[in-house]
Amino acid sequence: MTRESVRRALLQGIKAGQLIGYLDSHIHHRAAARGVRGIPETVRDQILRWEEERCRFVASQAYLYRSAPCGGGGLISQWL
Repeated sequence: MTRESVRRALLQGIKAGQLIGYLDSHIHHRAAARGVRGIPETVRDQILRWEEERCRFVASQAYLYRSAPCGGGGLISQWL
């Protein structure tokens, strides 16, 4: 499992919780025989972080003003 494979799953609408649940319920038979109950906490945390990272920014329409309407002249535009 890689960051890219998790990203592709997230882009297809799979939530991190769903992915973690699937991995927890489909552990390797050798791990299950040793008493392992699901994926390691570090893997679980990383999947959640990758989902948070993907959801951090939301694009929305915005307007860019090049000068202030009340005598500010070029104060705003000089910073652009």
